[in-house]
Amino acid sequence: VGDIVFTDINGNEVAVDAFLNKKIGFYDITESVCETVKALSDAKSVHSLDGILDYDRTAREHISGILHL
Repeated sequence: VGDIVFTDINGNEVAVDAFLNKKIGFYDITESVCETVKALSDAKSVHSLDGILDYDRTAREHISGILHL
């Protein structure tokens, strides 16, 4: 559960920023975050700062790709 929440937080941050900068619509936030959570839900648990930072980067890159940013 923790990994999914972490992905959701990072994905949401990227999507909300894109929305506030008028790059995506409001409903694109939820759709892109859900897709990112699904895509990264099989990821293993992270137990180190390097693992957290890598997971953060992966989530942000994934949602940026979905949103074509």
